[in-house]
Amino acid sequence: MSPDGTQVGVPLLRASRFLTGDALFYVGIGIFVVSFFLPAVNLNGLGVLDGFACAWLSFFALQDGKSVSTLACFGGLINPIAITYVVLRILGRAPRVRSALATTILFFIPITWLSLALASYRIEVGHIAWITGILLMISWPDLGYFSRLRGVNPGVRTGV
Repeated sequence: MSPDGTQVGVPLLRASRFLTGDALFYVGIGIFVVSFFLPAVNLNGLGVLDGFACAWLSFFALQDGKSVSTLACFGGLINPIAITYVVLRILGRAPRVRSALATTILFFIPITWLSLALASYRIEVGHIAWITGILLMISWPDLGYFSRLRGVNPGVRTGV
């Protein structure tokens, strides 16, 4: 604090936090949305699926009975989970739920890759954009929520 009682540097701190956290979050949402219009998966000679088609087919992978891999449903579940996470984060609600959703998303991403590998499909730019958007949307401090409950904040260094 300065001698006159005003806080010095607070607006700069807020601007810095916005540029690193909120700006990346909104850029991530943009990339996530754009990814649905890009080619996402190459079916090895059978054509290319755009992000919307890939999301739709993977969401209903268990119901159609024709899916190459039942693991594809995990990729389909990421989208509604990510949308729920985004809404809760924008509203600033349910930090525990956001933490669980973010963890679930990060757990489902490698399962999606395994599904694509088992089907011998190749990823395209849309899939890469989709993953990039998701990773930018996730608030990494949300993942550390449970450690903060125990009194340990992984983002804060202790003095040596």
